[in-house]
Amino acid sequence: MQHIHAMKRILAPFVASMCLLLATSPSFAANEARNPEQGLLWRVEKKGVPACHLFGTMHHDDERVTQVAPAVQRAFDAARTFAVEMINDGEATRTYQRAMVRKAPLLSELVGDADWPRYETLLAHHGLPPNARAHLKPWAALLILVRPAEPPGIILDHLLLNDARNRGKNVVALESIDEQIAAMNDLPDDTQLALLRHAEANYDRIQESFKPLVQTYLARDLRGMWQINESVMTGDDALAEHNRRFLDSLLFQRNKRFAERLAPLIDRGNCFAAFGALHLYGKRGVPALLAARGYKVTRLY
Repeated sequence: MQHIHAMKRILAPFVASMCLLLATSPSFAANEARNPEQGLLWRVEKKGVPACHLFGTMHHDDERVTQVAPAVQRAFDAARTFAVEMINDGEATRTYQRAMVRKAPLLSELVGDADWPRYETLLAHHGLPPNARAHLKPWAALLILVRPAEPPGIILDHLLLNDARNRGKNVVALESIDEQIAAMNDLPDDTQLALLRHAEANYDRIQESFKPLVQTYLARDLRGMWQINESVMTGDDALAEHNRRFLDSLLFQRNKRFAERLAPLIDRGNCFAAFGALHLYGKRGVPALLAARGYKVTRLY
């Protein structure tokens, strides 16, 4: 479809962005390592091999975010292998863009003709060309509305990936583009639409949340980031089940995948993995899952 090409510049930044520092801290006790609420850099160890590190990123181009702390830089510099959520090459971008659109049913039909002008206005505000707006799948429109209206520049994840490639590090993807698409595409239609309607109704609140979210990230406060995200997702009781499905598919199931694919890298040692900071949070986060596998997990800052 022709509108895929028109969307290329607009949608490329959303690939690998599904979700939103200086002093070294002492190690967590074992129970705290299994329920992280703070910390962006974690050391993961297996006896007999060099340590690996996990780093929580924010998919943002704010200079305070992209200028990593010395402890992060040292861990990255020393690693032979760099693991990232997904490798965002040209083919992955094209695959993602194709998955976001369809001929029918039109999004305008799904949200209703009376409500469609509001959605179209917001999508236009985010730079979506006219011939693409009505062809978006509900989940694709959702991902657009829950991101800043201004497309980001080069985000931290991509800066690290480019640096790793330039240094000749072994680069590993923790998931494929098809798996990332499936995390959204496989959500039931009623969940996609319910979450999209909620995002449209709460659009201003969502946009206003980005500034405090950056501040909370810089404070290394995973729990605070979770609470900000939770506050803009909260709705009536009917929305609770849709949120549960969303979090299970977009966060918890992907956390399991990341931990499974990190395990052989950790067993070989000397790796550095970077992914969205909320994948670190809580009892179902990646550090907790790795600690449950028997690895020694320590917060560095």
